[in-house]
Amino acid sequence: MKISIPKEHYPGEKRVAATPDIVRKLIDLGFTVSIESGAGDAASYDDCTYREAGAEIVADAKTLWSSADVIINEELVQQLHAMS
Repeated sequence: MKISIPKEHYPGEKRVAATPDIVRKLIDLGFTVSIESGAGDAASYDDCTYREAGAEIVADAKTLWSSADVIINEELVQQLHAMS
């Protein structure tokens, strides 16, 4: 199963849905993990660190989304309100 992590595009957003340590744990559990290039930059995790953890770095969101079985991202307040 392929888990994909997109780059957050919201103003002021500095979070990323998974750190390189979490990516490594997911891979150790048997998942394939892809992350959009630059997704961890604002949280001080560069693409190289994710690659070293075993993630595939994907250049653009369209490719990332089209190949994913599961997408994980940081929720927005608007998303949380829609769930209740």
